[in-house]
Amino acid sequence: MKPYYQDEWVTIYHGDCREILPELPKVDLVLTDPPYNVGKDYGLYKDNLPEPEYLEFIGAVIKEGGRLSNNNLAVYIGSEQIKKIWGLLPLAKLIVVEKRAMGVTKGKFALQYHGLLTTATPSNMVRDLWSDIRLPGEGYFFKEERFPTPGLTSATLFMRVISKFTETGQIVLDPFLGSGTTAYCAKKLNRKCIGIEIEEKYCEIAAKRCSQSVMELNI
Repeated sequence: MKPYYQDEWVTIYHGDCREILPELPKVDLVLTDPPYNVGKDYGLYKDNLPEPEYLEFIGAVIKEGGRLSNNNLAVYIGSEQIKKIWGLLPLAKLIVVEKRAMGVTKGKFALQYHGLLTTATPSNMVRDLWSDIRLPGEGYFFKEERFPTPGLTSATLFMRVISKFTETGQIVLDPFLGSGTTAYCAKKLNRKCIGIEIEEKYCEIAAKRCSQSVMELNI
């Protein structure tokens, strides 16, 4: 396979992760923020699959990711999707990531947390409630650089995950790379990253982020 982008730390593949994952080498952690199947416009990928088809798709990716990582996975997901994805990862530990602004509402409920479902073991003690990270969707309070994708992930959050669940020089894999946050953070922390993204415009953004120098982030 020919990478879309490659440097000493990062390799990005443009294509469908279901086709590329079987060709990859072993990794140390699979970390991803997958599509939530809520109708966002990602381009080629349709984020409105019938529920059984969506769960079959995500389940296949998780299964292949587990094979590649010796079942060291971390899946970041919205609160409404946690129960569904937890069913695919029954042995996972849940870390609650608080969203301190009002955020999304559903009926008369304000959805104020996301979840990190992980089967990986941290290098040291990790709390299961993270309430000190500002997330996309918190408006003025989210100070990180923004990118034109409907699935923007906090770099501060993924810096913490990578630093807690991997060691220097290890390999992180993201099957849904998007604008490249996982690769950006891994490279900053002296970890290697393999990323897969089906939408070329997001590959371009990710490659540009990884080719430029990056600033320190709190973890």
